[in-house]
Amino acid sequence: GFFSFIICSVIQVKTGQLVQERGFGGSVETGWVSACATLGTFTGGLTFGRLYQKFGRWMLCISAVCAAVGYFVLASAPVLVVAFIGSYLCGLGSVGTINPYLVARISFVAPKSRKSDAITYITASTYGGQFFGTLYLSVVQAMFGPSASAALMSVSGSFIIMLVIAFIFMTCTKKQSAELAKINE
Repeated sequence: GFFSFIICSVIQVKTGQLVQERGFGGSVETGWVSACATLGTFTGGLTFGRLYQKFGRWMLCISAVCAAVGYFVLASAPVLVVAFIGSYLCGLGSVGTINPYLVARISFVAPKSRKSDAITYITASTYGGQFFGTLYLSVVQAMFGPSASAALMSVSGSFIIMLVIAFIFMTCTKKQSAELAKINE
């Protein structure tokens, strides 16, 4: 939760700048791009249960791919409509499905006596990550300059890193995860 919210907070800060840099318009267009991210988050929340039933613990990898693609599309959008699509995918892949995934996984693997604590920690870590998003942006800006496109593209790269780590972890812990799920039923 912590890392995903560090990088997810970038869209909140850089959307307006991206709209201006690309010449897409002003505050109204920025509002629509932001609204598309919210719509993606809403859609992810509504469909997460079914998606999780189908993909299980691999949902994190699927979400990371969706977010990486979304941030790439948003960062490189040549026209406003493409920015809408990228923003929607950002919301769907990041906050819309990663946060519910983390809470679901915690509730499956944490011992019954510690589930409330585990959910509290994961929730607190997401807000801590949002706070540290500004530090992340400072580092990205020092490395790549103040461009909104560069900042959003760095988020795409960060989600690819998350995907690789999650894939390796899930591949290596498949047996342990199944055993924990049986114990905690």
